[in-house]
Amino acid sequence: MRLNGWQRIGLVLSALWVLGAAIHVRNKQVDAANELFQFQYRLCLEQANPVKNCSDTVSLQAAMDATAYWPDVAFFAFGPAIAGWFVVLVAIRTFRWVYDGFSKRHE
Repeated sequence: MRLNGWQRIGLVLSALWVLGAAIHVRNKQVDAANELFQFQYRLCLEQANPVKNCSDTVSLQAAMDATAYWPDVAFFAFGPAIAGWFVVLVAIRTFRWVYDGFSKRHE
């Protein structure tokens, strides 16, 4: 199956969307993990614990593990791309159906 120009543009835009959205959502998760780590560390220090004790009990890796959720990354990366292709397909089919209703060959 050969792709026409519009399909190629759609494919390139979809690939860019998937890549960009996945990176964006994962970066948001990393930012949330960092905020969670900072909050837990400050809370530990406020409880008059020594810095060494807080460094041992609060870890950035634990915060990263708590916020990493790959189904979210996949949903926000692939969901809009798939929905976009579906909407365009329905629009094209609807346009062709209406156009065929006005064509002279049905008279």
